[in-house]
Amino acid sequence: MGKSQFLGGVQQNLAKSKIWKVMVAGVPQEAFRPYYLVTNILIDILNQLPDKGKKALEDLTPKEDNYLGYILPQLGNPEDLSQPEDEKTLREQIFTTLIHFIIKLIDSQPIIFLIDNLHYSDDATLLLLRRMMERQDIPLFICGTSVDIRTDKVKGKKGPLEQFVNAYQEELKIERLKLAPLTAVDVTHHFERTFPKIKLPEDFEKIIIKITQGNPLFINEIQQKLVQDDKITLKDQQWVVKPLEEGYLPKSIQEIVNKKIAAMDEESRKLLEHASVFGESVSTSMLAGSSKSKETSVQEFIDYAVSKGLISSDFQMNDDTIRFLNNQIVDITYDAIHDDRKKELHEQVGAYHETLHEQNLLPSAATLAYHFQLSANREKAQLYQESLQAHNNKIFSAKEAIDYSGEKLADEVLEDVPLDPTSLAHVPVVIRTLLTTVRNIKLEVV
Repeated sequence: MGKSQFLGGVQQNLAKSKIWKVMVAGVPQEAFRPYYLVTNILIDILNQLPDKGKKALEDLTPKEDNYLGYILPQLGNPEDLSQPEDEKTLREQIFTTLIHFIIKLIDSQPIIFLIDNLHYSDDATLLLLRRMMERQDIPLFICGTSVDIRTDKVKGKKGPLEQFVNAYQEELKIERLKLAPLTAVDVTHHFERTFPKIKLPEDFEKIIIKITQGNPLFINEIQQKLVQDDKITLKDQQWVVKPLEEGYLPKSIQEIVNKKIAAMDEESRKLLEHASVFGESVSTSMLAGSSKSKETSVQEFIDYAVSKGLISSDFQMNDDTIRFLNNQIVDITYDAIHDDRKKELHEQVGAYHETLHEQNLLPSAATLAYHFQLSANREKAQLYQESLQAHNNKIFSAKEAIDYSGEKLADEVLEDVPLDPTSLAHVPVVIRTLLTTVRNIKLEVV
């Protein structure tokens, strides 16, 4: 096969694939709970389906609905079945039901997962994805970004992703690619793609690389600053960069972000701080509810923060979701909050999540445990940490999951029921009729 034929085949296969981009929020204490990542995957898939997955959800059996309820509590209250299984069977059925539900949602089509912050993945999801790849029900390709997991430690131990890669790298043919910093040529190409045929000042790209050290996020922030400050204009059908004053270019992302935050009014700054306590993303309704702010104030804040390049906003699952444009903006915003204020915000958010938990609208106590641990309320921190551990043990066991086949278990095992006397009397006639029929069959060789 020639190179052009091979590339044509690849393009044709990709054209038939559905690419689901999964964004994983960067809250490590919450992220490592069982099935955290697969919950994000499911919600992303449901959001992108024309009917939001309504038909697939309606087709679930009562048991499947029950199993998924442990992961997606919006589906109903788990343990409603009259004869619940033992916990070992329950754990396997949750694992298996998730696999088959995902396959059903995507209609067995080839699929590509693009996963950001893969270093926040959990054991349960990683083993589930491994089993999906091994089963080969569907062509599955996973591409994820991660920090260097060989140096990412959690409480002195290797993180779930590092352990997984070490164990299954050869089996799953896992490839690692280290991303290098951008070069001056990359900077030129980036500006030219955004502003075709743009005329850049002499040594502009070299200056940008010297300041940013090739950090793509920093370069993008500088480009946004140039646009917002009207330093990039269209003159005589030609995009040009105006002369830059001495000291105009910022020395760090933090400098850029701090100036944007400083330009906000007090109410907007408080809402931005509040949003950063949630991590990389939060729904508009949750931000408004937990901050007790008026809907109009929240919307004004969102419009302003979007225009300043701090956050993005999109519609998901009957609600708007705001997302910080990158991790560093979250960190800069959160780190600037005074420690006492942080504790106050975490308790406020924890209390709001507590009301949702009581209504069975949260998959586990992970969010509650996380926020109360960072608040001054030690009593609730311990309470929800213990509740979280009990729930995690109930729904997942890494030792068991390694051997799961992903095949559905029989709903019930048929017992050997003896024939009643009346039926037993017909056995000789049935056997005689069967033997007579077999003897009368004539085999013909064609």
